[in-house]
Amino acid sequence: MKRVLSLQGVLAILFVIAAGIFLYLPSQSETVVDEFNIYYMFTYSALGLGFLMLVHEAGFTIATFIARIFTGSLFIVSGLIKANDPRGFGYKLEEYFREDSLGGFWSNFHDWALPLAILIASSEVVLGLAVLFGGKSRLTNWTLFAMALFFAWLTWFTASCNDSRDQFQADRALKMEQVEKECGEWFQYKDDVIDESYLPEEVAGITSCREKFQAVDTLHFDRECVNDCGCFGDALKGSIGRSLTPWESFYKDITLMFFVLVLLVAQKKIAFNTLRDDVVILPASLLAIALFAGGLFSWWFPFWFTLICIALYYLLKKWFIPALGKEWTVAIGMIIASLVFTLYCTYYLPIKDFRPYAIGHDINVERTDIPPVLKFQYLLKEKASGKEIWFDQFPENYEEKYEYVTNKSEIIDPGKDAPARDFSISRMEDGTDITDSVLHMDHALLVVAYDLTHSPVGRLQTLQQLSKTASESGMHTYLLTSTLPDQIREIASKYQLEFNFCLSDEKVLKTMIRSNPGLMYLRKGVVTEMWPGTRLPNVEEIQSLTTK
Repeated sequence: MKRVLSLQGVLAILFVIAAGIFLYLPSQSETVVDEFNIYYMFTYSALGLGFLMLVHEAGFTIATFIARIFTGSLFIVSGLIKANDPRGFGYKLEEYFREDSLGGFWSNFHDWALPLAILIASSEVVLGLAVLFGGKSRLTNWTLFAMALFFAWLTWFTASCNDSRDQFQADRALKMEQVEKECGEWFQYKDDVIDESYLPEEVAGITSCREKFQAVDTLHFDRECVNDCGCFGDALKGSIGRSLTPWESFYKDITLMFFVLVLLVAQKKIAFNTLRDDVVILPASLLAIALFAGGLFSWWFPFWFTLICIALYYLLKKWFIPALGKEWTVAIGMIIASLVFTLYCTYYLPIKDFRPYAIGHDINVERTDIPPVLKFQYLLKEKASGKEIWFDQFPENYEEKYEYVTNKSEIIDPGKDAPARDFSISRMEDGTDITDSVLHMDHALLVVAYDLTHSPVGRLQTLQQLSKTASESGMHTYLLTSTLPDQIREIASKYQLEFNFCLSDEKVLKTMIRSNPGLMYLRKGVVTEMWPGTRLPNVEEIQSLTTK
């Protein structure tokens, strides 16, 4: 009874009650459960943690160890994926910080998206390591709780926004159907130019219909929704073919919240690791990270990074700064390690490229949809016996023996939407689409600068010289940008830039290379080399491309 009435006992009871509610809800709505069953992940997490803390004297201690291993490992992998691509994470934050997304207050952070991305990514890694090492328990766990609570709210807000937008579009479509019914024959003439040849009743009918149509047609949703949370960047797209939906992201954050709540309640019992703690927690966390990062994302760097940090942790525990103490000495070491990796990827390029434009990828393939594979079956009834039989195809001259009843289809393979579907290149001067011709060239050098107004002039001038060298070596060279043509001409005139300027979508260019500007070399559409603006090749490297 004493255990039940304690704080952890109350938490355990709440977990079990919550799990019972979550198990009941799917019976009321099939749409509650997501495709990946993350819903059941947090349901059974709450149920398992609750029972563990209730039924055994040492249950709370075991639950705390599990929570530390799960939370620490998840934060390390999640943080390193963001740190691997801080500019990509920054682009996602910019989407959230639009005024019509989260609101006016959050738009103040728009210009700080990249620094915040670096801070958040590094903080996630440091917090994950702190959970595993047991460092500064109170500060660590309250910070974890605040971050988990904020991201749960953010993903809920995103999911709710998408649901509201879908409902708005459905309501708008119904209203438009009603307008079409009310207008009758006048609906097809609503866009006509009315002149003196129209009869008065025709003018009245068309005018009335046009007013009704415009009243519905001008309705618009007043918010800009973020379609996915960007929780794991492009890593999930590269592994399972898509990002988590907003509700799946929310479910993921709820799962995390249950484990963080255990840590929050247990914070007085969590101290800087003893050898016994290390022996239990650190090997288990390495296994979890290996399964998560290596198994799901085929990326083993988080495992090796964590292993190096564990070695650094032991060194700093032994040779710490007395004025700081062991915990702060280790904390500073982890902060430096995380920041060094994050800043390296910010200054150069991601060390692991999950995007469809990664080196070795064929853009011709990446921009082609893979259609779903369907299996069709047909239900026919024998005329003689009345027996109904399913067929994979119609028998020859089936009308003689059978009557058609119905059919059904089964998805054998869902197919895949092309990740680079929106890739396109058009000449700035005349708008001619040259995408296919560029993707079939033996050698094409693309200068990618999504925003020329923010591209360092010195780098553009260096790229211009490299482009001239490439042209002399038989390569076709183009500068791809989403900058407005008038701004392009102004910049080109001011700095004497002579590129083959082409236009492309801003989001596509940001995805192609995390640098403004950057350089990409294609062979028949295959990405063969890539350089950020901070590490451009020399003339000799460019000349050697066609001879490799």
